[in-house]
Amino acid sequence: AYLKANNLETSAEILEVIKNCKFNSNVFYTPIWGEIYTNDSERKESVESAIIIENFLLSTYQYFEYTLIEVPKLTIEARVDFILSKI
Repeated sequence: AYLKANNLETSAEILEVIKNCKFNSNVFYTPIWGEIYTNDSERKESVESAIIIENFLLSTYQYFEYTLIEVPKLTIEARVDFILSKI
């Protein structure tokens, strides 16, 4: 996903490794939440760039046949309850 987001080629070797290293088929993800999005030492992208990366990540997970489970924009406690209810 990050290679695509940066217009870089994905080699056949990388694709093979990804196909052979399957993890749990369910992937929880939290969509970009613009109202609380802040930059820090790890999150350097603008919210607009983060949305673009998010789209590449989601399409890449789908390409490799992972099931995406969107964690709703709720309180922390409610998000924990949501995730636990899906495990």
